Amino acid sequence: MALALALLLLGCTAGAPLRTPSREVGDVLAAMALRGLTVEEQVAGDAGCEAPELHRNAVRLRVSPADDEAGYTVYLFGWRRLSFFDDAAPAFGACMEEHSRRTGEPVESVEAMPWRAYGPGWTDAVRAAVEGALRAAGEG
Repeated sequence: MALALALLLLGCTAGAPLRTPSREVGDVLAAMALRGLTVEEQVAGDAGCEAPELHRNAVRLRVSPADDEAGYTVYLFGWRRLSFFDDAAPAFGACMEEHSRRTGEPVESVEAMPWRAYGPGWTDAVRAAVEGALRAAGEG
């Protein structure tokens, strides 16, 4: 009976491991590279706005697609917990608005828990690559 119970428990716990979101910036950068973006520069703590509560979560990136000589700015943010991600949504939105107001450039954003990113002047290809990278890292 004990052997049968042990085998049953083993069968319930064996199998494919659960996927968990990546919370490492390096995983997002690798996913960007797989989508054709070269990261030319990264600056930790630059949120693109004056929101001090976002600075520890922020990295400013300068990226360029393989088929485009222009560079694009990506402000990348990551959170360790879903509750922090959710709580930071208003500050993230205010940060984008402040950046746009200060620079006069409209911005667009993408998100996939635990990641958010925004930037000005993205092409459709850049937006798709950033969004795909966040989703890939967010899915684990």
